[in-house]
Amino acid sequence: MPASPHPKTEEQLRLAQRKIETILGSITGCFFVLDREWRFLHMNHPVPGYLPLPREALLGKTLWDAYPHWKGTECNDLLHRALSEKTPVHFEFFDKINSKWFEMYAFHIPGGLSMHFYDISPRKAVEERLRLTHEEVERKVQERTLELVQCNRVLQTEIQERKKAEKEILEVTQEEQRRFGSQLHDGLCQELTAILVFAKGLTQKMERENRLDIAELKKISDLLHGAVDQARNTARGLYPGELEGNSLMHTLEELTSGTQELSDISYRFHCPEPILINDNNIATHFYKIAQEAVSNAVMHGKPRSIEVGLVQRGGTITLTVKDDGIGFIPDPLNSNGIGLKIMKYRAHLMGASFQIAPNPPHGTVLQCGLKIP
Repeated sequence: MPASPHPKTEEQLRLAQRKIETILGSITGCFFVLDREWRFLHMNHPVPGYLPLPREALLGKTLWDAYPHWKGTECNDLLHRALSEKTPVHFEFFDKINSKWFEMYAFHIPGGLSMHFYDISPRKAVEERLRLTHEEVERKVQERTLELVQCNRVLQTEIQERKKAEKEILEVTQEEQRRFGSQLHDGLCQELTAILVFAKGLTQKMERENRLDIAELKKISDLLHGAVDQARNTARGLYPGELEGNSLMHTLEELTSGTQELSDISYRFHCPEPILINDNNIATHFYKIAQEAVSNAVMHGKPRSIEVGLVQRGGTITLTVKDDGIGFIPDPLNSNGIGLKIMKYRAHLMGASFQIAPNPPHGTVLQCGLKIP
């Protein structure tokens, strides 16, 4: 008769079996042992959600009976590879039926295959959020980079415009200095020189005749009064004084009336209602623009009449200078004329609009509009 197992040996086997089951039971996720026919030989006690049927109902069935939806997937191919090629495989896959991500390890063992897989859906959700966050950050970085590139282009354009403006400011300053010098030289200096020559001649005449010529001396006095008036007009052209309040209206009216006395051009000032400007700088810019526009019209337009207007509508003060001269020059805002640059620059300094257009049927109209807060 065959010898019966020694009681001690049986106890050791039972302890070893329980130890193995304890170890397998401690494995997180799901653990299978399959034979070559893919039948379940052993499995741990996973948490709910891993097994499609109770553990006892699956023992003896095949893996494909339990998970038929794994057939035809990458999971199917890799598990067959592990069994046929006796090579370990490790992969992640998405279970469409359970809508879960799993990470699986499969190892060839004598007589079959051992499998261990566990749910990594929470980790995948975190990875997806990280991916979306990364994409959002990349998108914002690209947008910000594009904004910086565009801002840099705008900045470069502004730098170029600023350099151009600085150059034009220098040209404007030099032109106003040249114009002032020309006015002094061609006007007041010539007048004073003529008075000086006349006075010398009169002095010599009175020395020869040994008598005073009251009438001739009165002529010198009148000439000097004229020179003083000319100097005053030149000074007013350079600095019209404090123009706050309603002073601008009176100064513009004086500009038109005073200019008419020096030429045969008809001048008219139009200001239907009082306009108060409490900023002397703004009032001065308006006056200087009007003065330059009138001067340009006289010098280049050959007009028969010039009208200067100052009106306020809808919170905007508009200065208008119209003439009926030879007409509108092409592209005046980009003209190289220093006078136009001076007017544009002054309008820019006070934040006003500036435009020049034809004045049908002939002539030119200049408008400078400033919105009053």
